[in-house]
Amino acid sequence: MINKLKKYKKIVIVIDSPFISMMAAMLMDTILNDISNIEILLEVKKGIDDILDYIPIANAIIEGEKNILPKKIIVPSPYFISSQQYSKVKNFLVHKRFVQEVKRQYKHDTSVLYIGPPTSSIMRIIDDENKIMLDHGVGDFISRLNNSKDKIRKYNRAFKVVVGRLLGAPDYLLNANYKYGVSMCKLKDDWYYHLDYQKYLPSKSIVNIMQPLINLLKNKTDKVTLVLPVSPCHASTGFGSNTKVFDDLNLELVKRNCNKDELILIKYHPTFFYNKDNNSDGFIKLLINAGYVVYDIDNFISTSIKGMIPGEAIVKILGVSKVLAEQSALMFNLAHNNNISLVADPELFDKPLNRERVVFGYFEKINPFLNGQISVI
Repeated sequence: MINKLKKYKKIVIVIDSPFISMMAAMLMDTILNDISNIEILLEVKKGIDDILDYIPIANAIIEGEKNILPKKIIVPSPYFISSQQYSKVKNFLVHKRFVQEVKRQYKHDTSVLYIGPPTSSIMRIIDDENKIMLDHGVGDFISRLNNSKDKIRKYNRAFKVVVGRLLGAPDYLLNANYKYGVSMCKLKDDWYYHLDYQKYLPSKSIVNIMQPLINLLKNKTDKVTLVLPVSPCHASTGFGSNTKVFDDLNLELVKRNCNKDELILIKYHPTFFYNKDNNSDGFIKLLINAGYVVYDIDNFISTSIKGMIPGEAIVKILGVSKVLAEQSALMFNLAHNNNISLVADPELFDKPLNRERVVFGYFEKINPFLNGQISVI
């Protein structure tokens, strides 16, 4: 993949989230270290990123990298297009219009290499030969494993790609199995370049943001557990915004999997803060009453960036020794480190949230490629 970098006159890194900005910073400190002609685009999707502005934390993460001034670009989002709302032909035409609109706003140059995630609108219109993909989440790992390990699926996908391209379908609709990519998740037999979170070098701004927590944890304990609570905003249930239901479930999550000598740090998903009335007070009170030492990370962080510091950065900077969650892509990105305990407990949430145990499928598919590093309850 490194040889591929030398073919192009310029490299454009497309960022659309704080996590991708962390990957970009690490790339510029490693395989892109000797390359000077780099442009950074901060992609803002209309109607989505204006709900929760990730730009300030992304700028803080990539601060000082090669003295590049990132450029903000506003593009349409494909996520408002639901395949359930259209017939196949009509849906195809809607996606074609999406691609045309992105192309009108952003000109694709074939002499430029683009690096970015599959969630990016810009990356979705770039030809495969002109891009390197950055893994964004669990779906990316599973898609890659399915396509590479299942021969029938692999040949079926190849057939769809050939026919789809003849019809003019954009590659992202064809589930293209990208030749080049970068991931924080180290899978056995994977061809993606691995970025090890343990080698992350935080910027001065990120260190300053985290300094109150660094000071708080200094000399306290080496048993620091990061808990990722489930919240109404990223669990499809009939409970609406009733955080009390989730507080009780998250308390049980901790009681089942943590000892009282562990110092617990709470980090909510950024979507928790879509509702400005949401807060962790109830959950924190339950944990304290149960005898735990607990702190909410976001109580030490500016309101504008609550929930947005990538978990991988938090684990590295604060020396976290254990991560507990219902499930999280974070665990897969940490699993190559044998010195950290990773505990997933999806079963606890299935019956109360009236769902099938679909989450376990993620671990069932991926955990063997991680040497079973994640303990699934």
